[in-house]
Amino acid sequence: GSKGCDMATIKYAAAGGGQWTNRYNGVWSGYDEARRIMLDQQGNLLIAGTSEAGPATSAMTLVKLNPLGLRLWAQTYNALPNLQDVHGLATDAANAIYALGQFNYGGVSFGQLGLVKYDAAGSRQWAVEFPGAGNQTETWNIPVAPRNLAVDAGNNIYLASAIVTSPKGSTLT
Repeated sequence: GSKGCDMATIKYAAAGGGQWTNRYNGVWSGYDEARRIMLDQQGNLLIAGTSEAGPATSAMTLVKLNPLGLRLWAQTYNALPNLQDVHGLATDAANAIYALGQFNYGGVSFGQLGLVKYDAAGSRQWAVEFPGAGNQTETWNIPVAPRNLAVDAGNNIYLASAIVTSPKGSTLT
């Protein structure tokens, strides 16, 4: 982008020669950074990262490329402001895509966690948001520091995260 950088996906052949490069410049033409990449069962690439989504805010972005490097679609999730990182990306047997991110909410060190599901065509199916630790006034068990996710054959989703058991501290589970 004109104010930052673009998401870049580069394919190299087994012998090391470059095959193609795909760049994604988000809607705001600002800072766009790829954080996770994986292949679905059809060999399409899924790239998740962060994109500028307005003045002083960022959003979770998911880009799907075909095996030739052509963009099939791109989606941005910004219902929660200020994406800090994308920590997980997974698919299920139907090639639905699950992206796990951590958002900085109001400067809280442990921000909100967002889990978003898209179908193979890029339509958002649902989003689950967990409030950050700084938003609690009593003891809760809140996942706040996502690390990864997995999807089993029954399309159940598993998250690895730190859990805040009170607003003052966290334990890794």
